Amino acid sequence: MKKHISLLFALVIASTLCFAQQSALFMSMGKPLKSKKSGNTVGSPYLNEEFQKAEITTNNGKKLTDLPIRYDELNQHIEYSIDNNLYDITDSVSKFTVPPSENHTGNFTKIKTIDSKAPVFLELVAPGKLSIYKLTTVKVNSEEDFYTKRVTQKLEPMITYYAFDGTKYQKIGNGKKDFQNFFKSNDKVKEIIKADDFNFNSDNSIATLAQAVN
Repeated sequence: MKKHISLLFALVIASTLCFAQQSALFMSMGKPLKSKKSGNTVGSPYLNEEFQKAEITTNNGKKLTDLPIRYDELNQHIEYSIDNNLYDITDSVSKFTVPPSENHTGNFTKIKTIDSKAPVFLELVAPGKLSIYKLTTVKVNSEEDFYTKRVTQKLEPMITYYAFDGTKYQKIGNGKKDFQNFFKSNDKVKEIIKADDFNFNSDNSIATLAQAVN
């Protein structure tokens, strides 16, 4: 009985120390953030408003698990929460994985694209010899009420797809013409795109297309 209690106590201590080490690591790497006020805003800049437990891979390859994070798609930042404090840990993260949800695999990789001034996070849609990724950004539109002059910001998710052949990422785009131009030599892809039920904003449709090229 004493052995079981001792073992349980040791496991609790080890778990606490592990979490403390992870917390200390990111508090030293991260930048303190202030809580954001949404104001007159419609929509969300986040993949998920709630913090989710994630597996993080740091720039030096170290993996940390069960860290509560939130992905800001508008600013391409990763927010880390501990003891009611927020930290921006984007610069320290090379990859992260959150639980999958509808139209999201939850597997993200940080890259520098030709179009972006700063690194962005691409989400894996379909793996293969030619893997398909997507970048979700947020467009901000401001609308002023004619009578009250009250300004409302509307946040609209925007998706751009990329292809990765194992050596480099290439931009595909997000529309029918973009896919037709990128896969112009592949007849199977042409037939898939012509289908009435093909949805360029659906991971399932894009995964079907990826199967045709792999």
